[in-house]
Amino acid sequence: MYKFSIIFLVLFSSNLYSSELIYTPINPSFGGYSGNGAVLLNQANAENDFKDPDAKDPFATGSTLDNFKETLNRQILSQLAAKIVADAFGSSGSASGVYTTTDYKIEIDTSDPNITKIHITELATGSLSTIEIPVI
Repeated sequence: MYKFSIIFLVLFSSNLYSSELIYTPINPSFGGYSGNGAVLLNQANAENDFKDPDAKDPFATGSTLDNFKETLNRQILSQLAAKIVADAFGSSGSASGVYTTTDYKIEIDTSDPNITKIHITELATGSLSTIEIPVI
């Protein structure tokens, strides 16, 4: 049996081929397939157990009172925006005016008959935004 296996290896060894081993990196940062990037990043984030002590939780809800104040503020600003649009572009024509809330000062300027300008000033920072709307 031993002689048979030696003869078998000698006769059929010419049909065996080999090539050099080629290393292909997995990480796209080192030349690997770019589709692996998202998978590797998700895997690294899943394994990361470090938590920043100064980070705020985006899903944490504040107190009930804070949530109520925020909801009330949004509703007031929404109603104020609806009133401004109705006054400026309603059937009565363009009405100028100044509206002031705790956080904002809103001025409607209709001095130019072709453009209605709305100036919004944030009172806390003093930053000014202007919206120009052409009158049709």
